[in-house]
Amino acid sequence: MPAQPPRPSRQSGFTLIELTIALVVIVELLLAIFTLFDFSYRVSHIQTNLADMQQSLRVAQTDVEPMVRMAGRGGLPFSVTAPGGAVAVRDNVGANTNIAVGDATSPLVVQSTDVLTVRGEFSAPVYQTLGTAAVVYRNAAGNVTTDPTQAVTGVLTISSTSPAGVAQNLKALSDAVSNNVPEALLMVSSRDASTYAVVQLNPGASNVTATQATLAFQVTGGTNSAAYATLFPGGPTLPAGLTRINYAGILEEYRFYIRNAATTGPKLSRARFFPGTQTAWGPTGANNSANLQVDVADDILDLQVALGLDTSNHVARATPPDPPGLVLTTIAADPVNCYISEAANGQNDDWLYNDTTDNAAAAVWTNAPLYYVRLSLLARTDRRDPSYYQAPTVNRIEDHVYATSDPLNVNTVAERRYRRRLLQTTIDVRNAS
Repeated sequence: MPAQPPRPSRQSGFTLIELTIALVVIVELLLAIFTLFDFSYRVSHIQTNLADMQQSLRVAQTDVEPMVRMAGRGGLPFSVTAPGGAVAVRDNVGANTNIAVGDATSPLVVQSTDVLTVRGEFSAPVYQTLGTAAVVYRNAAGNVTTDPTQAVTGVLTISSTSPAGVAQNLKALSDAVSNNVPEALLMVSSRDASTYAVVQLNPGASNVTATQATLAFQVTGGTNSAAYATLFPGGPTLPAGLTRINYAGILEEYRFYIRNAATTGPKLSRARFFPGTQTAWGPTGANNSANLQVDVADDILDLQVALGLDTSNHVARATPPDPPGLVLTTIAADPVNCYISEAANGQNDDWLYNDTTDNAAAAVWTNAPLYYVRLSLLARTDRRDPSYYQAPTVNRIEDHVYATSDPLNVNTVAERRYRRRLLQTTIDVRNAS
C-alpha cells in the first residue's frame, strides 16, 4: 500500500503569516497605549505647571496685598508725588539694565518693571504715649527746651500701659535697643494728626524694661537722621506743634520688585530698607544684604502698579457711575459727584501710571488723595510647554507697552512657549484719609 502523508502535529505552532499579523496587531495596540500615556503625561505636565504658576501668583498677592492695605499705619500721610508718602512707585525702571533696588551694591531690578514702596508701622504696635510728659527735647547746647524747633536730640517715654489702661507690648522696642538697630521713630502730635516727625532711635542711649521704654532719639547727627528728615514737612526742623505726642512707633519701609535673577529666572522679591535711605535694614555693623532680596514668588515676569486718586480729572455726574471702569467712592460729602474714573484709553482720568501719557509731576496729582492701588502681576510657568503651544502676545499692561525689543522678551517665539497668566488686584488702602 502506498505510504500515507504525515498529519500535521498539534505542536507544530503558527505560520509566519499568522505571526506577522499578530505582531502588527500587538504593535498597533502598544502604539495606541503609548500615545495615550504620552497624551496623559503632557496633560499632567501642563496642569502641574499651571498649578505651580497659579500658586506663585497667589503667594505674590498674599504677600503684597496686606502690606499695601496697611500702608500709612501709624499716621504717615499719603502723597504719591512727595518723597515722604506711605506709597511710592518707581515707574518702569529705566533703560539702564543695571538699575538696582537700592544703591549700586543692591540687587538688580528687571528693566521696565515697577518698584512699589510702602511705608508704615506694620509689624510693631502703634504706641499711645503720655502726652506732654512723653517727650523731653534738648537743643544744640544740650539744654532742655520746650521748643521742638530747637531740638537736636530728645527722649521719648512709652509705658507698657497706655493712658487708657490698655497693655502695650514693648518687645519691638526692646529688640531694636538690644540689637542696636537705628530705627525710624514716627511721632504724631495729639493736637493735629497732620503734625508729625520721623527721628532716629539712638539704641545705645535707650533703655527698655518690662514696664517702660525710655527711647533716646536724634533729630540731626545720626547715621540716618538726614534721610528720615525728608519724610516729614520742614525736616530736619521739628514742627512747632509737636510739643505733645499722642502716638509713636517704628516706621518700616518695604520695596517690592522683580529681581533680575539670570540663572533662576525673574522673581518677585521684597526688600526692607531703613525708611528714606538706600541702606538695608538691620543691626549696625552687620551684613544686612539678605534683607534686600527676600524672594516671595518664582517666575513673576512683571510687576506694574497703577494708583487711583481723587483728582479733578473726573467729570461730575448726576447719578452714581456704574462699573466697570468707574469706581464709586464715598470720599466726600457728595458721593454722587465724587468718584475715581478710568478712561478706556487710560488718558486724562484719575488713575496714575495706567497710560504712557501720565506725568506724575503734573499738578493734577499733587496732594490728590490716594484710595486705590492696582497691582498687575504677570507670571509664567517654570518650564516650556511640551507641545508646540504659543501663548498670545502681550501688548500692554498699564503703562508698560511691550515693544518688539522689550527687555522682558515676552513676545519672542521661545518665551511664548511658556504658559502665562495676568493677575490684577485693586486694593482699597485702609489708612487713607
